[in-house]
Amino acid sequence: MTSILSRVAAEISALFSPIGQILADLQVQVRALQEIGFFGSDHLEVMSQQVETVVARALRDFERTVVGAGFAWIGVDEDNGMLWWRAEGGGVTPKFHVSNPEADAFYDYRSSEWFQLALESDGVVAAGPFIDAWGTDDHALTPALRVTKADGLTLGVVSVDLNIHEMTAQLSNILRPSTNIILVNQDGHVVAANQPLLTPGLRIEPFIENHQLKVLDEMPVLITGWKVIEIA
Repeated sequence: MTSILSRVAAEISALFSPIGQILADLQVQVRALQEIGFFGSDHLEVMSQQVETVVARALRDFERTVVGAGFAWIGVDEDNGMLWWRAEGGGVTPKFHVSNPEADAFYDYRSSEWFQLALESDGVVAAGPFIDAWGTDDHALTPALRVTKADGLTLGVVSVDLNIHEMTAQLSNILRPSTNIILVNQDGHVVAANQPLLTPGLRIEPFIENHQLKVLDEMPVLITGWKVIEIA
């Protein structure tokens, strides 16, 4: 493993570390609410007040990076729902989930990539970049983390929307010393690179094959399934 690859992996993990802490804080808050009986649609007011405290702090402390955050829960007897907030006008604005599929504001979070990825992992995952039609109407990158009870039963998923432009700029700075080190996600798609041909979303394996390249080394980063690879 080259020293450059190791440094890049460490810096990318450090970049996402505060995001992981935000998710962990949300996870703790949601689990605590469930343990004292304030969980589900019958307790929306208390849940909203308590979770918003953590969300507001995250949106304030990371205003350039975090543009939205919240929690989607899985309850009993189809008691499912979502609490979400986004940064707007220097403050925090709630975004209400509508469960009616016919409504304009309906958002089927249960089929979203970030939700499904989190359900399949115990660590921090991330989906995107994609158009966040329900939150900001801009490109978003959404890290997420599953929330479970003490017995392992899934309660739901906490997640945050990141400003993709800010994250791309920071990732590019980390990758800048090298044009042959690439950040790829769990599906083998490019997240960030310093080669014009390696645009975000591009599948890396066909690119490597078509250009007769090979992977020299790879190293995982903080996000589950993500890694930096060195090609030549």
